[in-house]
Amino acid sequence: MARQKSFSPDEALDQAMGVFWRKGFADCSVDDLVAATGVSRYGLYSTFGEKDELFAAALDCYAERVIDPLFGPLEHENAGLADIHGYFARLVAVGEQPQARFGCMLCNSAIDADAVSAPVARRVTQFLGRLQFGFLRALENAKRTGDLSPDSDPKALADYLVGIVQGISAYAQAPVPPAAIHNFMRMAVQVLK
Repeated sequence: MARQKSFSPDEALDQAMGVFWRKGFADCSVDDLVAATGVSRYGLYSTFGEKDELFAAALDCYAERVIDPLFGPLEHENAGLADIHGYFARLVAVGEQPQARFGCMLCNSAIDADAVSAPVARRVTQFLGRLQFGFLRALENAKRTGDLSPDSDPKALADYLVGIVQGISAYAQAPVPPAAIHNFMRMAVQVLK
């Protein structure tokens, strides 16, 4: 007879996501995950697999709960310059929440790419590609509608914005006041006028 789980896998995943977000993959031990979730090693392994599989599931959870609401509106077919500005405005609002000091879990994972498994690295690559594609389409639409200068280079600007997102994540972890991060974002998007 199979043992019945005495914990909620969704709640355990949510708690594990928080630990990975704060500590990153490399600095997070299985003991940290056991302590945060209250689930035994056996329970974690039997439900999620190895640590890197749990991390991959946590990244998927993070993408669904954090990235989709933030970046999703920018991915519609007719997105434009206003949608890019809206995305950065949403980042400012998120920046006022306590977990903002951890930066973006996916951006942080891109920095630690050597420490993660191939499936996790693919998720990070997909995330960066998602940003690139969303920004590029919105910038091309903005150029077509005249909201962006006709001599602008949407591809170069999209690369720039992906770099800005990475920079914001790193800057959010620095011991600086939130106003400094807001100023950074505000100045970064001024290039799009």
